[in-house]
Amino acid sequence: AGGKLPASEVSALVGVADRIDTIAGCFAVGLEPTGSADPFALRRHAIAIIRIIEAFSWEISLSWLVDRALFHLNQELEFPVQKTSAGVMAFVRERYKNLLLGEGYEPDLIEAVMSAGFDNIRRIRPRIEQLKQFAAESEDFSLLAFTFKRVTNILKKETVPFAVDPGLFQDQEETTLWGKFETVRDRVHEMLEGEQFFQALGVMAELRKPVDLFFDGVEVMVKGNEILRKNRIGLLQQIESLVLLVADFSKFSI
Repeated sequence: AGGKLPASEVSALVGVADRIDTIAGCFAVGLEPTGSADPFALRRHAIAIIRIIEAFSWEISLSWLVDRALFHLNQELEFPVQKTSAGVMAFVRERYKNLLLGEGYEPDLIEAVMSAGFDNIRRIRPRIEQLKQFAAESEDFSLLAFTFKRVTNILKKETVPFAVDPGLFQDQEETTLWGKFETVRDRVHEMLEGEQFFQALGVMAELRKPVDLFFDGVEVMVKGNEILRKNRIGLLQQIESLVLLVADFSKFSI
């Protein structure tokens, strides 16, 4: 894994495909590494996959690669495909986390980024670097993290996404927050296209005060009016989804 990288993109593609097949095959038949035992060098293969994707700057879905490998295996073998896929993804994630910890990144910084999306490996490191910079340089960071943790906490038990109907808003705080969200959302998406995560976080910070005012002035879990409750939950879900494009602030110890 710490050896020489492939010289060409073709050999790199072959190398990644071969390693994905090896890891997927071992997991499919129950040969995952246990403790220090790793007879098929799967940990090394996972690190090599990460290093190659980073080195060649590939925009590629790791879950797609894993699922393709498992699909072909499943033509010949019976095994729980979804469970195996989740196991392989968790295994590669853990290897990458250990790699980043070894490079000196803080555990909560790594978790905040990985929990918000691990599928596109190439974008992990830029997100971590720019979130680290934002945490160090922005006066908004702690307050922003606290506010978005409030959003995450209230949504923990809400497993169903709800649509937002602005026509159902009853309080000024709802209208103000929705209006700010719509302008922030478009600017954030534009910045993320160019991997300007630091700038995107700065724009997201504009949501902090409207969110705080929303929590102070609006009863989210309103009793006796399920339509209103779902609409307010839906509004917070939209905000959470936007923030999770960069990081999960609930992973920070603040």
